[in-house]
Amino acid sequence: MLGSSERICALYKELSQFPSVSSAYIGPEVTAPNGSKFCNLYSEWWQRDLDRSQHLRFCRQYSVFHNGRAVESVAPAGACVEIQGELLSRESPSGALRAVLRSTMVQRKETEFLEIWHRSRKIKSLNLTALDKHGKIFSDDQFGCLEWSHLETHLLYVAEKKRPKTESFFHSKAPELSGSIAEKALWILDDSGIIFVGWWHEPFRLGLKFCSNRRSALFHLNFSSSSCALRNTCSFTSLNYLMAVITEMISLDNKAACSPRLSPDGRHIVYLEGDVFGPHHQCLKLCMYNWDLKASVTVLDIVRKPQTGFSGIYATALPLMCWSDDSRRVLLHTPQRSRKDILIVDIETGAVGPLTAGSEEGSWTLLTIQRDLIVVSCSAPNCPPSLKIGFLPSAGKEQEIVWVCLEKAEPLQNIRWKTLTFQSPDIQEDPKYNGLTCESLLLLPCHSLEGRLFPLIVSPHGGPHSSFDASWQLFAAVFCQLGFAVLMVNYRGSTGFGQNSIESLIGRVGEQDVQDVQYCVEQVLKTEPLDSTRLALFGGSHGGFLCCHLIGKFPGLYKVCAVRNPAVNYVSLIGSSDIPDWRYSAIGYDYTYGQIPLPDALTAMITHSPITSVGQVTAPVLMLLGGKR
Repeated sequence: MLGSSERICALYKELSQFPSVSSAYIGPEVTAPNGSKFCNLYSEWWQRDLDRSQHLRFCRQYSVFHNGRAVESVAPAGACVEIQGELLSRESPSGALRAVLRSTMVQRKETEFLEIWHRSRKIKSLNLTALDKHGKIFSDDQFGCLEWSHLETHLLYVAEKKRPKTESFFHSKAPELSGSIAEKALWILDDSGIIFVGWWHEPFRLGLKFCSNRRSALFHLNFSSSSCALRNTCSFTSLNYLMAVITEMISLDNKAACSPRLSPDGRHIVYLEGDVFGPHHQCLKLCMYNWDLKASVTVLDIVRKPQTGFSGIYATALPLMCWSDDSRRVLLHTPQRSRKDILIVDIETGAVGPLTAGSEEGSWTLLTIQRDLIVVSCSAPNCPPSLKIGFLPSAGKEQEIVWVCLEKAEPLQNIRWKTLTFQSPDIQEDPKYNGLTCESLLLLPCHSLEGRLFPLIVSPHGGPHSSFDASWQLFAAVFCQLGFAVLMVNYRGSTGFGQNSIESLIGRVGEQDVQDVQYCVEQVLKTEPLDSTRLALFGGSHGGFLCCHLIGKFPGLYKVCAVRNPAVNYVSLIGSSDIPDWRYSAIGYDYTYGQIPLPDALTAMITHSPITSVGQVTAPVLMLLGGKR
């Protein structure tokens, strides 16, 4: 079943053709002369284009006919269209206008444009590069946004601050940096101001990607007042005016806040909030700011040790559109143990319930909800992503939702999967965090040649505070189709299992996580049709860190190892990484700015690193290092 290199490449190319949906937007509701209602649904997708060595982006639209409570029929509105040069795009609230931020080459120079389209024609195009009001536009998930004002007279986006042109080293001045930087912003209901997140970055910036523990807060900028701060204030330098504007801070200033989302009635803003420093990603609170009372409350607190089905919020961001039409419920997706489910939260009672728990698909992502019409993407380890829609039922009846499939992917017939739960032996437990469990997702081929046992690829995830959910994974599917079993391990410290699980790994990195992975391997070898003489390791980042530990601590057990950008020596990363705080937190030390590495900390970092076991490694290792890393 393993086959030749030609067959392996052909299989990888075949499975790479399954696309994933990245976003969706529902257009305005239209009532036909016969009284029927319909709306257009715009979706964006991506897939690997191996011939061009890049990710291909394309869009597809659908016409959705409904009665306001249920979907009656759907139909594709034309063929797929490739998206070229678009950084961001957004339809206006009425659906009459569409704004596009585009990057293209003009006279061999990268140039950014803001385009306004009216139905079938472009009515305005602004050369933002020529206007020279700011630097490059942010289009990434962290900072990027493009938002229409409710009156459709203004657009809001985020760009780099304009820097002075350098003429000579001796005459240039370092750009003046303000105390904070801003991210995704949104308009308040009457367009009199905006809400945004600001990060503190003094005395220097720390990495944000994969780190939800950076000090940040929500701010309100009021355009109608020159001095809008009645309490906690912070000055920001405007990109458009040579003056300081005053903003009002509407969340705590000693926390990490993100993802503000305004309710349809304009009275509430929900957002996520966590602690600063410590684990790089943690269980987060769902908080809500009351616009009338000018005060915040906690809707959902962190969950230390799950006692019920709800294990806490671990999402890195809330969906852009996450409110029910009556402004009473919030929907979000988040890891829940080894699944990713969509949850519904009642903001008045704090009650939380699952919308998708127990489904055949192990991973659900909320793309948008508008006028109670929900658009989701779902997948499983043996099934590529599908696109579904459904109307949100009334409160208390959410489990009665009826899903209608727009794009259905069929499961791969030769892959079966299961979730395995393991209780770690008492000898490995920290008394402070007893009773914790870890889980693994096991993928198996449905058939073996002549009843032979399957070789096993062991794959711990990176992070370490992330997780594998039961979603479509290209590499795992390819391996399984080739005849390998794949074990994806969620060790203690993974997200989705409670804050205690996350904190249990602090100070025990390179020990507890290594023990958990090895224990899961030993247990699964006892119960599944696996060949203990053909074990391989495969992981990236912290997953590569664990793989390197395992081949050093258990020489001879694992026959081969492939790692991507592994962290093999924590000491070497102190001066070369943009997240030095994590190196200290991982070994149980507190971090402060300007900290000088002391001998005891450096010794601990070396002790916890797999570089100490390199002399015991006997298995061949393929080590892959990416330029961007």
